[in-house]
Amino acid sequence: MPDTKTTVEFDQWRRGVERRFFALESFLIRSLVFAACGLIAIGCMLPVYSDFDEDIVPTMRLATAPFAALSSADQVDDRSYAVVAGIGLLGLLTCAVVALGVGAAQCGRNAGRPTLRTAKVVFWLMLVGSLVPLLARTTPSG
Repeated sequence: MPDTKTTVEFDQWRRGVERRFFALESFLIRSLVFAACGLIAIGCMLPVYSDFDEDIVPTMRLATAPFAALSSADQVDDRSYAVVAGIGLLGLLTCAVVALGVGAAQCGRNAGRPTLRTAKVVFWLMLVGSLVPLLARTTPSG
């Protein structure tokens, strides 16, 4: 016959360890999410175009680049490229805002399957959206 006092004490000890582990896990997740959201927000404010002369092309950031590209479509020779670039940058900015929202949901530890699915989709869209300009810049034009 098991000792009920020992079993009750063990259950209380186990629940205490679980609470402490959950608190530590929550702290680590919130720290990581806070850092990631901070880096995304800072990344939206960094210059998109940095190797051009300031007089020719003004410094644009991801937060302003889609609107600047779309508004300058009438002033450039290749209007379709400016529109596509503006729409692409607007999509990338939208993904950054959604990523911040997913981070806020994860901070509250109430992220379910739809939130995690959204996070995966946004991750891949941001990765592809970041690599396309890099690949377009490295390919020879002509």
